[in-house]
Amino acid sequence: NMRLILLIILSIGLSLYANDWEFSWVGEPGYRWDGVEPDYFEHNEIFTFKVRVESDIEPLYVHLNVDANADGFFARNEQIPMELARKDSAGYIYQKKMKLDEPKGNRPLAYYFSAQVGFNMRTSSLHLGPFWEKNVSFVLVGDSLWESDGPIYPLEVLTNPSDNKFLLINTGDTPLTFGLTISEQSKTLWKPISDYDKIAGENKYILSAMFLKHNQDKPDENNFNTDNWEDVLSYQPKFACGEQLGYRNYSAGEHLAPGDTAVLWLNFVAPASSSGEVADQIQSIIIKVFAIGE
Repeated sequence: NMRLILLIILSIGLSLYANDWEFSWVGEPGYRWDGVEPDYFEHNEIFTFKVRVESDIEPLYVHLNVDANADGFFARNEQIPMELARKDSAGYIYQKKMKLDEPKGNRPLAYYFSAQVGFNMRTSSLHLGPFWEKNVSFVLVGDSLWESDGPIYPLEVLTNPSDNKFLLINTGDTPLTFGLTISEQSKTLWKPISDYDKIAGENKYILSAMFLKHNQDKPDENNFNTDNWEDVLSYQPKFACGEQLGYRNYSAGEHLAPGDTAVLWLNFVAPASSSGEVADQIQSIIIKVFAIGE
């Protein structure tokens, strides 16, 4: 038997599984949940990026990759070598200070880290920030936990019940577009996949989401992914946009007006099978919710 817990949190974390080294946040003030400080633009200013490489061996290089012009692409000149700041008991801490111009438009800045230790090269997850809308705010109303009522079975399909729905209210003064991603800090050996054709084998699941208006009924499981698996979540951020994280070419998570409410619905397809170390164990999947202002 398998059990499942889905947890929604409003923060961003980083954890990469590796045999001999991994990235982690530095943990000092301002760098507990991300790798940049400050988190918001006051004006065009200097930002400091930091990351730790947890390794016994000093990296050959560590790069900051930042979409500085917020065009959605990482150009060659947007890959910047980072400098070794210090070594601590957990590894090597790298940092880079750079000036960023406040971007125009409604696309957020994004960044990730890349490094080589020995012969192993890895990249971190993609992260958003710094942000330029301090008046962006929202609240999650209701329980942030969805727990299955008991054991779940191979390939069972679950949608969170109506009495366990997640309401997101725009409490700021600008329209919001919501995004979702699965946290790599999830306490599970299960891995998300992009579509049903890949679900054969062990420990693979599909988690989908959509935003509907608060006065709409609970969606049927067939309402998810009506186009091309456009509602499936992964370790990379996905924004609400029409059919994506929506239904019939509309997502309530896109352009949510101040004071309005969107309801987040989740749909889960259980693995076809689980390996022995996770069978009969509770699996926890963490979903990160974030928003950008317009």
